[in-house]
Amino acid sequence: MSVEGGGTALDRGLATPHTIHETRIGQALIGQEQNMTHTSEPSSVGELVGIAIVLAAASVSPLMFVATAAGYSSMNWLGLHALLPAVIAVFLVWVLAITRGWARLARGVPTALVAGVLATVGLEIVRLIGFRLFDAMPGSMPELMGVKLLDQFMSGPDALSNLAGWGDHFWNGASFAMIYILILGRRAWWIGTLYALGIGTIFMLSPVMSGIGAGLFGQQYAPIAFPLTVYIAHITFGTVLGITVSRSHVMRATLLTYLMDLMSRSSAGQVER
Repeated sequence: MSVEGGGTALDRGLATPHTIHETRIGQALIGQEQNMTHTSEPSSVGELVGIAIVLAAASVSPLMFVATAAGYSSMNWLGLHALLPAVIAVFLVWVLAITRGWARLARGVPTALVAGVLATVGLEIVRLIGFRLFDAMPGSMPELMGVKLLDQFMSGPDALSNLAGWGDHFWNGASFAMIYILILGRRAWWIGTLYALGIGTIFMLSPVMSGIGAGLFGQQYAPIAFPLTVYIAHITFGTVLGITVSRSHVMRATLLTYLMDLMSRSSAGQVER
């Protein structure tokens, strides 16, 4: 509704409840559209391929110890022929994502590195307390990983093997963070806690338990202290991960939503390659 002078009724102070209501609805719709512009993400086949590559590469470190404990290969061989190429692949895809404007990967990979490192620090604080004060675990997992990676069982751990083991340990945390971000997106912080509880449970059911002489759920080593330490450590890991990601700028949509959008846009002929 307009008045003389070219302004609206609202501008001239003559607004009725009806015009005020219409104006507020319009402002709300504009705000919603702007919010969607900042949070939505155009899906593309190229980025989907990149996501698949990063997810596969991020799975290498978590699966390596399981594979060696099950007798499929040595940690030293997997480190050279699987882990190192996986790390290189992640960073190459990340650089490509930046140049191509693939927001899910461009934001997700660096956020995962930060969140994974912070979460692993939290996990290690709990693990070290359990290990040092309560003898809850049979040894230092990062040191053991370093010895296995450099094949130094005869000579034992040294500075180089410890560096390799701790490097793999933090990369392992970052890998779990990448999987979390790329599949689940930006979720409520407690989703990260549930995610890590699942990781801890799978860990205590895996062949790794026999490999470190602890048995399922640590029952052959410390029936109460071992699983308690593992669960508290993973709760800490997941909570730090969840909080960090929930406050980041990674895309909110899950991978399933991303795929559905890609299929929808493909049927409409709007998919970017």
